[in-house]
Amino acid sequence: ASNNQAKDLRLLIQSHYPDKKILLIHRETNENEKLDQVINVNEKWSKYDIIIYCFYTPINESVFETI
Repeated sequence: ASNNQAKDLRLLIQSHYPDKKILLIHRETNENEKLDQVINVNEKWSKYDIIIYCFYTPINESVFETI
């Protein structure tokens, strides 16, 4: 769900701000590209006006008393 929401957000931003450069990193982004973007964050991300970084972290419910 969050992957699609990130894509939808990018489309919404593009429709309102077509001149902005947007970087979207999400589950479908190639692993090598993700690694390159994160390792070289200052160099790579400075080329963009907007960064959307979407990731999923599974949560083990047993670590919480209540959810």
